Amino acid sequence: KMSQEDFALMVKANIGFIMIGIESGSQKMLDRMKKGFSVEAISRVNRKLALYPEIIPHYNFFVGIPGETIDDLISTKELLFQLMEENPGCYLGFGSDWKPIPGSEMTALAQREYNLKISTTLEEWAEIDSFDAQDKISYPWYSKEHDSFIRMIQCASGIIDRKLYK
Repeated sequence: KMSQEDFALMVKANIGFIMIGIESGSQKMLDRMKKGFSVEAISRVNRKLALYPEIIPHYNFFVGIPGETIDDLISTKELLFQLMEENPGCYLGFGSDWKPIPGSEMTALAQREYNLKISTTLEEWAEIDSFDAQDKISYPWYSKEHDSFIRMIQCASGIIDRKLYK
């Protein structure tokens, strides 16, 4: 909803970095999570930001959402490539694993539809962080193909925007 004047003011104020939670490239998953925005809106904002290379958009997303299919993951992959093509200066997050949040609708859905067992102690909750966990995150709705595709997206997002080179 920001105007060109808003972006120009951000440049003038030396805003060099803006974090945007795109969450998923699948409209079905965005709707399921009740995010209130569309894949088209993500693309539109990215094209606007491309006009202001002084502002680097950092796009965060996650994978392994309850009910997410391989087709949904492919939609996310395609959106990431589109964002890079339309705005080569953007930065892609590494694609965090979805994590249950106590009391959230998505956690309740995962418990109800996939019999997800959630942590009961603080020590167990600490282990759900995919970057620090001693064991690999894997949920009941993952197939071997699903898990492989998730890991591929996470690895690829680390290099396609050249962040590791920079």
